[in-house]
Amino acid sequence: MGAFNWVAARQSCSLAQVFQTLKEVLDSDVKAAQGLGILGAEFKINTDATNKIIVGRSQNCGVAVTGNAVVFELTPTEIRVKDSRTEQHLFSARPSLDIVGECLLEIDGQPYQLWQVSRKALEDLFFGQV
Repeated sequence: MGAFNWVAARQSCSLAQVFQTLKEVLDSDVKAAQGLGILGAEFKINTDATNKIIVGRSQNCGVAVTGNAVVFELTPTEIRVKDSRTEQHLFSARPSLDIVGECLLEIDGQPYQLWQVSRKALEDLFFGQV
């Protein structure tokens, strides 16, 4: 059996590559939430900027529309996630290879698959109160 090429695997697990893949995961999750009609809210994703992904929620409350969003920002060293309304930093993530060579995002020293990062960032937006 040949040796695992961790250098090539780590290159394909670059910050830019992981951010692009995360964008696809988030888009899929937003479409799923929108399709379920969760809490009567409308969910949108904005991927127009090359270094930002914004996932938003709007709620029709009679005449007024209230909203909240989670912002994923690609920086030179990490992906930063924050609540747009409060500007509160939720967490930062960095790509890494686990012991079997799978590309994961590390948050506070813990490895997460991309769907887990999406859940960690968006669960309150999708299922919490507006």
